[in-house]
Amino acid sequence: EDMEERLMEKQERLSNAVDSLDEHQEKLQHSEYKVLEYTLALQHINFIQQKIQGQLNIDVLLQEATELLMLHLSVHRGVFVRLGDHLSPSVRMISPVNIAVDPEQHTALGDELVALLATHNLLSPPDDDPEAPVPLLMLDQNADSFLGVEFVSAAVAPIWVEKELWGAFCLFDKEVRLKSDGQRFGQLGESEQLILQNVAAFLQKDLKSARLFEMATTDSLSQLYMRRYFENRMDDELRRLQRSPEPCALLMLDIDHFKLVNDNYGHQTGDEVIRQVSRVLREESRQGVDLPARYGGEELVVLLPQTSHEGAVKVAERIRLAVSALHVPAMDPKPMPHVTLSVGVSNYDTHGKTRVELVEAADQALYKAKASGRNQVCSAQEMIV
Repeated sequence: EDMEERLMEKQERLSNAVDSLDEHQEKLQHSEYKVLEYTLALQHINFIQQKIQGQLNIDVLLQEATELLMLHLSVHRGVFVRLGDHLSPSVRMISPVNIAVDPEQHTALGDELVALLATHNLLSPPDDDPEAPVPLLMLDQNADSFLGVEFVSAAVAPIWVEKELWGAFCLFDKEVRLKSDGQRFGQLGESEQLILQNVAAFLQKDLKSARLFEMATTDSLSQLYMRRYFENRMDDELRRLQRSPEPCALLMLDIDHFKLVNDNYGHQTGDEVIRQVSRVLREESRQGVDLPARYGGEELVVLLPQTSHEGAVKVAERIRLAVSALHVPAMDPKPMPHVTLSVGVSNYDTHGKTRVELVEAADQALYKAKASGRNQVCSAQEMIV
C-alpha cells in the first residue's frame, strides 16, 4: 500500500510537472510571438520613417505619411484632417483614400473632429513629457459615423506641434479583424497601435522642422513660395536639365485690372483676391513636382518640370478657367468685378536655357496676352518668327 501511495504521488508530481511544462511552453510561445510581433512593428516604423524623413513640404509629408500608414496598417479608408491656423486658415482633407469629401464640407468636418477630440480631452497634449506616447482614440461600430464614413473600427491619432493641434490621422476599417488565434476583434491590435503612435510621435518632430522651413520660404498672404526661394529652386532645376534634358515649362500669370480692385474695394479685398487665385494655383499644381510662387504684387509664376509645351498650355488654360469661375466676396456693398488672369508660357530649350531667358520669354508672352484683351493664355512659341 505504501508503495502504491508513493507511486501515485510520483505520478501526480509528474503530471503536475508536465502541466507546468506545458504552461511554461505556452507562455514561452506567447512571448516569442510578442517579440516577433514587436520586431515586425519596429520594421514597419523604421520603413515609414525612412520614406518620409527629410521631407519639408508639409502637405506632401502628411500625404505620404497617411498613405504609408494605410498600407502598413492594412486599413481601407484614411485621411489627414488638417485644421486651419493663422498661415492657412482653411480646413483641408489631405490625401483622402476611399473617402469622397465635398470641399464645401471641409470646415464642418473639421468642427466634427474638434468636437470629438474635445469630448475625450484631446485638444491638447495629455502632459509635458515629449517622450509620452501619442494618445489614440479608438472607435468601434457602435459609434456614430465619423466624417461621413461608416466603419467597423476606426483610429484617430491627433497631431500636435508645440502644443498646437494641427489635425489628426483618421483611419477606418470596414471589416472585422482577426487575432492570431482566430478570435474576432474590432479595433487595431497592439502592434498596429504601436506603429501609429510611433509614426505620429516622430511626425510631430518632422512637422516642426517643416513649419520652420515653410515660414522661411512661403509667402504668408498667398501661401505660395517666395520669389527668392523660387529662383533658387528654378536655377537648381535648370542645372539638372543641362545634365539630363527633358521638357520643362514656365508660366507667368498676372491678375487682370488688380489695381482697380485695390482702388475701388480696398486692400483687404485685394488680398482676398490674391488668396483665392493662389489657392487655385496650389490646387492645380502637382504636389512635390510643380513650383508655384508669388513673384511680386499680383504677379505669380509656376515652374512645370516634366511638362511639354502642349501640356503647359493646357495647365495654363485650366488655371485661367478656374480663376474665371471664382466668386470673391467683396468687403463692400458694390458688386465685385469679375476676376481673371492673363498667362504667358515659355519652355526650356525652345525659349532659353537660363532663368533670365525663360522669365523674359514668358513675360513677353504675358504682355501679349494683356495687349490682346486679357483673360487669355499666350505662348512664347507663337511669337517665334
